[in-house]
Amino acid sequence: MAVLNHVALILDGNRRWAHDRGLPAIEGYKRGADRVKEVISFATQRAIPFLTMYFFSTENWGRNPSEVKGLFTFMDTFLQENLSSLLEEGVKLSCIGRLERLPPFLKRSIENAIHQTSGCKKIRLNLALDYGGRDEILRAVSKAALNHKGDLNLLTEEHFSCYLDNPGMPDPDFVIRTGGEMRISNFLLWQIAYAELYFTTVLWPDFSCDDFEEALTNFEQRSRRRGGDARSISRLV
Repeated sequence: MAVLNHVALILDGNRRWAHDRGLPAIEGYKRGADRVKEVISFATQRAIPFLTMYFFSTENWGRNPSEVKGLFTFMDTFLQENLSSLLEEGVKLSCIGRLERLPPFLKRSIENAIHQTSGCKKIRLNLALDYGGRDEILRAVSKAALNHKGDLNLLTEEHFSCYLDNPGMPDPDFVIRTGGEMRISNFLLWQIAYAELYFTTVLWPDFSCDDFEEALTNFEQRSRRRGGDARSISRLV
């Protein structure tokens, strides 16, 4: 059975779900938030140590400004209303991306949630906000050029990973994308080099625990070679 330490999710289909029902886009995100809570609880029950969710990309700034503003306000409300639930579930929160570019009110809520949940140990929830894989790599290169001691030509993958947004977190074993699109969309480009990929047509607001279980069952049936033999390789830290 393939070892599963880290699941990364691309939460796609919120706006389409709302559009199909004649609702404002924000209603799709509200329904999607219920799925976020359910999936976190389910991952905790399945003892999956790490969960990364792609909430807002560097490209999403190109959307309608009123929609972006509404989404940020909703994220802020969601964090404040669900902080106690995160604590009860034992969820330790972390973030990747350009948090300094987010609205101050949202940045404060994120920092507060990270601080409040810092002692939790059941599961690590990593939020990708104003995040892009290429942007992360470019920022890591800049950090390496400034801080790395010695010849950059001798820089190893292990050392380079220390300059990424969340050093020390194991690479995702499994990437799930909802919504029917079959692309990565600039998500964790460095980290998912050997991840297994899973695409489903189910829109995120309809992605149930049963759908999550079906995806995990699919993963467990795979043989992970990582360019070598068929051994399952654990990266639990």
